Amino acid sequence: RNLAASRAAARHSLAMARAGRLFHSSTMRPYLSGVGRWTSWGENIGMTSGSVADLERAFMASSVHRTHILSRAFRHVAVGAIVYRHRLWVTLVFYG
Repeated sequence: RNLAASRAAARHSLAMARAGRLFHSSTMRPYLSGVGRWTSWGENIGMTSGSVADLERAFMASSVHRTHILSRAFRHVAVGAIVYRHRLWVTLVFYG
């Protein structure tokens, strides 16, 4: 786990929560600067007013999100999760 990348992911989750909408990162620089060599990356974002399990099921039901989660190209993940106004906002950045 890369703490700096996870902090950047948490900042992105907070930005989405404050905006009240989901949006992807415009750059991977905050996540992947200083993590060494990487050749591929992916990003999953999500929000739920339910449980973590609900969000996991939603990710796994989506072919793109599932592909990121199961990809052998990714060896690392940064996780940023926050609760804001009774909703869980999550940013996952995969890289390898």
